[in-house]
Amino acid sequence: MENTKYNKNTFICNAVMPYRRIDKKMQVPFKKYMPVAIHVGVWVFIWLWVGLRFGMVLWIPFISWSMWYIIGPSWSIRKKRFYKNLIGAIGGTVYAVAFILLIPVAANLFGSFAIPMLGFFAGLTILLLELTDWFEYAMSYFFTFGSYFAFAFAGGAYGAVGDYGIVFAGSWGSAAGYIQDFAYFMALILVGFFLGYITDIVRYKILAHEGLTDESQQKTIFDKEV
Repeated sequence: MENTKYNKNTFICNAVMPYRRIDKKMQVPFKKYMPVAIHVGVWVFIWLWVGLRFGMVLWIPFISWSMWYIIGPSWSIRKKRFYKNLIGAIGGTVYAVAFILLIPVAANLFGSFAIPMLGFFAGLTILLLELTDWFEYAMSYFFTFGSYFAFAFAGGAYGAVGDYGIVFAGSWGSAAGYIQDFAYFMALILVGFFLGYITDIVRYKILAHEGLTDESQQKTIFDKEV
């Protein structure tokens, strides 16, 4: 039995290790990838400089910038799925605003269980949207859903003008403040998507110019795991 076990493990190692070596060998060379990294760093510099100069919330675009890249392993797939990503980003923000504004109503119905019950229904309905065609990117919903809470309840620290704390007292603030916050938050989400789009397409063109014209050649080891 020991000999059989040894042979089996040896077979598995021999089967797996060459695959890993091939992946590393096919990894984009460091020298060819360095211009991509520099280019992304330049865009980070530009956004931070502009954001600081005009007093914008710096972290929100980084959320949607990362959202751009998580929806697929290649430029063509990410571009194709963008509209679903955008729908999810808007939907998650709408869910967050609705969640907050429904707290007084839920408190009357569920008492101390108000927020957990709202969370239950939010999670339930977002996950069920995965069964649709256009609204199925639940991860995009959750990205902006959680981010909006951070933005809203930090209040003036992040530039939010709506009165969110008052919902815990069973009331609401001015609708104009909530609408303004929603528009501002979504505008910065779009900035992040733009940064994702521009860095992705330039990444593709840089690597293609260096001879990696096929998208499969441009994938990192992480991308190849898909």
